Amino acid sequence: MDDRKHRDRQFHQRTAHLYHSTVVDPRDAGNRALFGPALESLRASGRAPLRMLELGAGTGHMALRLRHLCGDITLVDHSPAMLEEARRRLPAAMPGKTISYFEADIGEWSSNAVAAGQRFDLVVTVGVLHHLATSEIIALAENVRTLTGTNGFWLLAEPVRTEASEPALLARWNAQYRRGFELPWAGEQEPDEGPLDPQMVQDVLRDAGFVPVVERRGWEIFPRWGALHRLAAPLLDHLDRRSGPVHCGLYR
Repeated sequence: MDDRKHRDRQFHQRTAHLYHSTVVDPRDAGNRALFGPALESLRASGRAPLRMLELGAGTGHMALRLRHLCGDITLVDHSPAMLEEARRRLPAAMPGKTISYFEADIGEWSSNAVAAGQRFDLVVTVGVLHHLATSEIIALAENVRTLTGTNGFWLLAEPVRTEASEPALLARWNAQYRRGFELPWAGEQEPDEGPLDPQMVQDVLRDAGFVPVVERRGWEIFPRWGALHRLAAPLLDHLDRRSGPVHCGLYR
């Protein structure tokens, strides 16, 4: 394991017990809006239940989001602490599902899965690619293409660079949350971690043979005023879907 991957793994080991409460939960309503079009497209495909693979699964929050569409679920992550959180959360919320957990480097695991002839209806990577070097992203995309065959799907979401400013109404909505909260690990973030070049993402997908089913961009929407947040999030999400700093896409 090279030094960059070692530091990244250690960071996720230290923060696993806080990840769901500080990263996943505050973004829940916004992520419902972000992933909504992709999930609707998966439902409309008529392919459920889907055999799902998530690479860089973390605490398993995407498996929870997709549980009604998926049958067998395979989760791969390099952090045993993150996978332990997933093991703790998922079984009770997903009775009857077959869930497999693998502690491994996602590039190595996906290459081995390709060599073994494994196939999945859906591969998911959320907040994963920006941890990788460009060469690793290209290799992973080629593996995912093989693992999904000609009819499978790849669902991904990543932070991407944008020149746009956060819409004023959304900035006012988010200001209260931002004033009162700071990530417990502020300052520990990997120094080489940052948003991806959106054109690079498109080029890698095209070169691997993926075509978009649905694509969109989004802005982070943080919680405010309790239950009102669930009602407001879809409206705030429509402010600007073209130039936000989070890219979400479903490809096949």
